Amino acid sequence: MALFAANIAVPLGIFIYAKVSGQYYWKLFWGEDNLITWFSTIQLLLIGAAAYANYVAAGLFQNEGSARERGHRWIWLIFALGFVFLSIDERFRVHENLRDFVLTPSGVFDDIPYLMPGDVGLFLYLGVGLVFTVFLVAELRRRPLSLILFGAAIGLSF
Repeated sequence: MALFAANIAVPLGIFIYAKVSGQYYWKLFWGEDNLITWFSTIQLLLIGAAAYANYVAAGLFQNEGSARERGHRWIWLIFALGFVFLSIDERFRVHENLRDFVLTPSGVFDDIPYLMPGDVGLFLYLGVGLVFTVFLVAELRRRPLSLILFGAAIGLSF
């Protein structure tokens, strides 16, 4: 609930700040190493912590019920590690550094239309995420409310 409130309060606070200071709202989100980068890093770490809490909780009940009821406990650990990695990427610009210092100088992925040369890091993350999302959705289907909340979160992110 606190994370939900923060996701309302921080953008609203930035909007009010933009109005009071006469700045463009969108420019306050532009770039790296600003309040939004820090906030995103914290959000990603908290999501990773929640996924790890699910992993631990699933272990407490791993001997109860049928195999279908137990589900795939390992997916929560994968997601926890994935979100910790995403928070590291957000803070230390891993995919930007990969693009600027590895892919672009070597000419890898430099001719993809509509992309900066070598700027494919986020698409690699998307591909990996989509593969594991299949397992996550299977885990969430065990409890219909979880699937509804996951769908709402995806809708909210768009």
